[in-house]
Amino acid sequence: MKKILYIFGQLNNQDVEWLTENGRKLHMKPGETLVTKGDESHHLYIVLEGSLSVVTGKDDSVKIASLECGEVVGEISFLDGGSPSATVKADTDCLVYSILNSRIEDKIKVDEGFGVRLYKALALFLTERLRSANAKYNDSEDSENKEEEKSSLDELNSIMTDNVGEAGRRFTRLLTKMKEL
Repeated sequence: MKKILYIFGQLNNQDVEWLTENGRKLHMKPGETLVTKGDESHHLYIVLEGSLSVVTGKDDSVKIASLECGEVVGEISFLDGGSPSATVKADTDCLVYSILNSRIEDKIKVDEGFGVRLYKALALFLTERLRSANAKYNDSEDSENKEEEKSSLDELNSIMTDNVGEAGRRFTRLLTKMKEL
């Protein structure tokens, strides 16, 4: 859930309302594929319910992450226009919110403020993901580097703390709206 707060903490209420009105929900069964490594991706997704696995490797046998409520999928392909580098499959029954990248791009053309807020949100989201991944591999580093990394994470988290309450309310509204449709 924390991950979506990075995004919804940067967007305003009108941005979230627009996202809610311009996407659709997808119901997935266990084993269904949401994103396939190497295939074109045209959507940005938010996990609303359930659990998905991110897998990679020659035969998609290496699980690299689990995604649950509030996780975002497809953000890298949205940003760079490239193909996904991993496959995402449902582990359980899932409800996923989907919005076409082209709709987001059209919105940015007419509302530059939305674009600035969205790109900043995705940058913060990816920064947190990278810092977390780096922390896993920095266990052997000296304590000075660990303190520097902790300080950077604290700074990033302070950016989020300012908006976390409103971000949570925005996500709750999105969840409620999607379940009503």
